[in-house]
Order: sequence, then C-alpha cells, then structure tokens
Amino acid sequence: MKFLLIDDDAPFLKSLQLIVESLGHSADCAATADEGAALLSTHPYDISLVDYAMPGKSGLWFMKYADIPASTKVLLMTGEVDRTVIKEMFDVGVCGYLIKPFNADELAHHIDFHTQQA
Repeated sequence: MKFLLIDDDAPFLKSLQLIVESLGHSADCAATADEGAALLSTHPYDISLVDYAMPGKSGLWFMKYADIPASTKVLLMTGEVDRTVIKEMFDVGVCGYLIKPFNADELAHHIDFHTQQA
C-alpha cells in the first residue's frame, strides 16, 4: 500500500515513515498541508495520515481543499483529545483517528482495520 504522511513535526514524521515502511508499505512525507495536497494531486495513495494542528494550513484545510480521491482513506492524527475536533474531521471525511503519541502496534491495528474495510 502507498501512504501519504502529513505532519509538521519532522522527527515524528520520519519515525512514522519508518514504522509504515517496516510494516511493508511505502510512504511519501509532507511537512505541510499544502505539500500534502500537491503530492496527492500527482500520486495515488491508499491511505493518508494527516495531522490536525499544523502552522499555516491545518489538517482541516487539507480535508476541505485537497482533491482527495474517494479511494484514499484519510486518518486523523492529533494530540488534541477534543470531541469537537474529532467530530469536525469526521464531518469532512476522515475515516478514523489516532491520538498522539501512538506506537507501531496501534498504527498497525488501524492500518489492518481500514484496509479490511476496502
């Protein structure tokens, strides 16, 4: 599977990429919602993991304005345990979420769950 990972925290993003790749998938990384939207417009992705709170444009902006194909599942990543944020992101199309910090096992569980829903 091909992943798009979007997060402004460079060390976290690199760790996330290593975890995804260790699970046998490939991943492209973007440090901003704009970069993620640009990658999405030129490459097909099976799953995108997008951070909610980023400087500039947020994960919410990405969900509203990126041209996300129906076949790409988007999972929210957030350190904000706020029902309003989570509901807001579900309302614009995310199919799941992970609360930061999360570990490789939690991520693998979510990937398995969402790939079986295809």
